[in-house]
Amino acid sequence: MRTLINLLWLSVVLTMSFGAQAQTWEQSAAAYSRGEYQSAFSGFSALAAQGHASAQFMLGGMYAKGQGVMQDYQQAMTWYRNAAEQGHARAQLNLGAMYSNGQGVPKDEQQAVRWLRKAAEQNDADAQLLMGFAYDSGDGVPKDNQQAIAWYFKAAERGDVTAQFMLAKKYQKGVDVPIDLQKAVSWYQKAAAQDDPVSQYNLGRMYQEGQGVPKDLLIAMTWYRKAAGQDYADAKLKLNLLQARSQGVPGDDPRMILVLRTTAEKGDVDAQYLLGGLYLQGKGVPKDSRQAVTWFQKAAEQGDVAAQSILGVMYDSGDGVTKSYQQALVWYQKAAEQGDAPAQTNLGAMYAEGQGVPKDYQQAMTWYHKAALQGLAMAQTNLGRMYYSGQGAPKDYQQAAQWYRRAGEQGDTSAQLNLSLMYAMGHGVTQDAQTAYFWTLLASVQGKQSAIELRDKFEKTLTPEQRTAAQAKARNWRPKTLAESIVSSDRVFTNSIDLNPAPETRQPVTTGSGFRVARDTFVTNHHVIRECDRLSVNGVSAQLRGVDARSDLALITSALAGINTSLRTRRVAVGEPVAVAGYPLRGLLSGFNMTTGTLSSLSGLGGDTRLVQITAPVQPGNSGGPVLDSVGNLMGVVVSKLDAIKAAKITGDIPQNVNFAINVNVLRSFLDANSVAYDTASSDKALPTTAIAEKAKGFTVLVECWK
Repeated sequence: MRTLINLLWLSVVLTMSFGAQAQTWEQSAAAYSRGEYQSAFSGFSALAAQGHASAQFMLGGMYAKGQGVMQDYQQAMTWYRNAAEQGHARAQLNLGAMYSNGQGVPKDEQQAVRWLRKAAEQNDADAQLLMGFAYDSGDGVPKDNQQAIAWYFKAAERGDVTAQFMLAKKYQKGVDVPIDLQKAVSWYQKAAAQDDPVSQYNLGRMYQEGQGVPKDLLIAMTWYRKAAGQDYADAKLKLNLLQARSQGVPGDDPRMILVLRTTAEKGDVDAQYLLGGLYLQGKGVPKDSRQAVTWFQKAAEQGDVAAQSILGVMYDSGDGVTKSYQQALVWYQKAAEQGDAPAQTNLGAMYAEGQGVPKDYQQAMTWYHKAALQGLAMAQTNLGRMYYSGQGAPKDYQQAAQWYRRAGEQGDTSAQLNLSLMYAMGHGVTQDAQTAYFWTLLASVQGKQSAIELRDKFEKTLTPEQRTAAQAKARNWRPKTLAESIVSSDRVFTNSIDLNPAPETRQPVTTGSGFRVARDTFVTNHHVIRECDRLSVNGVSAQLRGVDARSDLALITSALAGINTSLRTRRVAVGEPVAVAGYPLRGLLSGFNMTTGTLSSLSGLGGDTRLVQITAPVQPGNSGGPVLDSVGNLMGVVVSKLDAIKAAKITGDIPQNVNFAINVNVLRSFLDANSVAYDTASSDKALPTTAIAEKAKGFTVLVECWK
C-alpha cells in the first residue's frame, strides 16, 4: 500500500441542525477556519465529549497536526476511532491511514484495510483508491488484481485523479487487463482535465504516436504545453525536442547534443531522430552516415514516419548501409502507409522501375496518386507521365495535362516543360503556341538546356505582341507552393536530406482577435471567421461552435489552455475608462497590443443599443477582441470603427477615435443561448493599466482564418 506521509484531512465546515448545539459547532468550525485553533479546540472538545462525530473527527485531526494542542497521535487515534465507530467516513479513512503509517499504534495493514474498507463502502473516493493500492500490492489483504481494478474504477468514477491515472496506465500497458488504448486515452483525458501533469504528458504522447486516437501533433503539443506549464520536466523536454525537429538543432551547442544523446539512449523517438540527423549532416558531431542509420533505425522501429522515410532513402542510395532495394522497399512501405508523401512517391518509383519488387505500373500509379493528392510536385509529375504514356492506366492526355499543370504551378521544371509540349501539340489541351511559350519561359529559368532550346524555338513562331504578353505573364508568375523536396533523378532523395522541412507557407486570409470565456471556449466576431475552411487561436487548431450573424458574434472551441475573462455585472456609464486588447495590424505590429480611452456613448449609430461607443484606438485585426473596464473585466466586444473618409464626405470633418463595441449584455445573451458557463465579477477597485494588460494577455487570443 502506498505510504501516506500526511493524513488525509478535511477542513470543510459542516452545516448541521442541532438546535443550541449547532451554534456551538458553527462557532467552533468558524474559529478553526480563521486559524484560532485554541478556541476551536475548546469548542470541539466540548462537542466531542457529547458524542458529536464530526467534532470528534476534527479533534482527532487537531491532535494529529498539533493545532491548538500538543501533537499526540494516540489521542488522535482515540478521537478518530470514536468518530469512526459512529460511521464517520473520513474518520474511518484517517484511522486506516494511521494504522498503515504506524502513527499512534503499531503498524497494522490488516487493521488499516478494515477501516479503509468501511470508508470505501460509504463511497469515499480516497478510501476506494487506497483499497485499490492494497489489493494491487497485497498489503493487508491477499493480492487480487481484479479487486484492485474494481476499487480503482469506483474511485475514478467519483473523480479521483490518481485512480483515473492508474486505470489509464493499466489499459495502456496491459497490466492486469487486456490492452485497450481507447480506454487508456479516455481515462488520461479525465485525469488531464483535472490538470494532472503526468496524464497530460502521457495523453500528448498518445496523440503524437497515434495510440488509441488518430495521430495529431497539434493536439499532442497542446497537452505537452499544459503539462510543461505545471513545470513537468518531461513535457518541457518533449517540447524542446519537437521544436528542434521543426527548427533544427544548433550544431555548436554541446549541451543540447549531450541532452539529445542521453534522451535518445532512454528510447525517446524524437531525440533518436534528431541525433540521426546530426550525424547525417555532421552538425556538432563528426559526419557519420552509419551512426545516422543506427539512430534513424531506432526511431523508425518505434513508428516514426520521418525516420522510416529517410531510412528507406539511405538503403535506396547505399548511404551508411549496404545498398538494398528490398530494405528500402520495407521502410518506404511503412512510411507510405502512414501517409508520408515522399515515401509514397519513392515507393511508386520502385514499382515503376521494378527495383526490389516486380515491375507493376498499377501499383506505381496508386502510390503516385496518394502523394500527388497531398500536393507533392514530383508525384504529380510522375503521375502525369504515366497518364501520358498509358502506363498503369489507359492513355489520358487530359489527366496528364491536369497533373503536369499542378506540378508546374509549384515550379517543377519537368512538368512545365512537358506541359509546354502538350500545348504546342494540342494534346489534352487546346493547341496554343503562346501558352506553350509561357511554360518554356518558366522552365528555362533553371538553365535546363532542353527548355532553353524549346523556348527559343517557340519564340520564333509568335508575333511581337504574343511574345510580350507571355513574357509579362511569366515575370509576374509566382509558384503556388514551395516544392516539398529536392529531386535527384526520379526519386525524392538527394545526398543532402532536409531534416527540417519548412512550415506551411500559405498565410491566413484574415486575422482578428478573440478572448476565452470558458474552458476551451472563445468569442470573436462573426465577420472574422465567416466562410473559413480552417481556424486557429494562437496557432492552435479551432472549430466553429455557434454564430449570431445579426449581433456579429461567433463562438469557437480550441484546446488552447489559459485563463478565462470575467463578464462585468455592474452597469456601464459614459466617461468610464476602457481598454481594448487584441492583435491588430498583423504583420506590421509584433503581437499583443492594448490601447486605452473612454466609454463615450451607450449606443451606436442610429441609437443602436446593442453597441456602445468608445474612444480607445482600434485598428484592423482588433475585431472580436475584448473591451475591458478599469478592473480588467469584460464590458464589450470590439466590432468596428467609423469609416473616417465616408464620415468626412457627409460631415465635412474627419472624426477621431469613433469606434464601436458590442454591449456585454448582448454577449451574455449569446453565451446563454449557447449554454456557455461563463464567469462574472463586480468592478470595484481600479487596477493600473499595466496590470490590466498583463491580465488581458492571459485570455486574449489571435484568431486566424484560412479560406
